[in-house]
Amino acid sequence: GVFSLWRDGFPPTFFMSTFDGIGPGDVLTLLVGHEHYNWGFSHAGLWGITFDVTGTPVGGSTLTSDPFTVMVQVVPVPAAAWLMTGALGAL
Repeated sequence: GVFSLWRDGFPPTFFMSTFDGIGPGDVLTLLVGHEHYNWGFSHAGLWGITFDVTGTPVGGSTLTSDPFTVMVQVVPVPAAAWLMTGALGAL
């Protein structure tokens, strides 16, 4: 399956995707502040995504975490037709 991480925009900005394999370009740099990102999966199921984190505190030396795995349960999205039928049935 394929996992992607991106931020909305026109065009969207992709930070990582397994579509083309995993490589040095699959990096998300976070600066001080607040951001929102989207996680996308090619199919439903239980996914394990392994990351490591590198950071440099002010006046300190670079620190890198051990790899850690985030488990995500992806469920199918109801079809738009089903949603429309359900909405009309409520009227």
